[in-house]
Amino acid sequence: MNLLYFTEIATILSLFTLLCTATGLDEGYEMYNCYGQTFYSNNVYNTALKSFKMSIGESEGYPRNYEAPGLDGTPPYTIFPILNEVLFKIASPKPYYFLVVDGEGAQAGMVYETSHGYVAC
Repeated sequence: MNLLYFTEIATILSLFTLLCTATGLDEGYEMYNCYGQTFYSNNVYNTALKSFKMSIGESEGYPRNYEAPGLDGTPPYTIFPILNEVLFKIASPKPYYFLVVDGEGAQAGMVYETSHGYVAC
């Protein structure tokens, strides 16, 4: 099989996967507003559930362990990338917004990645 065909097929499958995950990004009520980006409840709950079901590092290095004092919920905490409608449309090559998920699978907050580390929203 030609390498070019393989690349095209992989691109199509990747786009299809992204379109499937885009459903519900702006449904529910506004749950977080992080540096001007709005994240809605359905998206937050679905992302928390997805993160909780995965092993550490299972999906491109995520979820990752996250240590932070003063968070709600039960430790240990993990972070997992989260998209919203705006970020999905611009197809950001690197995740900057992360949902913090507690040890029981509930959302415990959000963080934004900067060049100096993670900053709570």
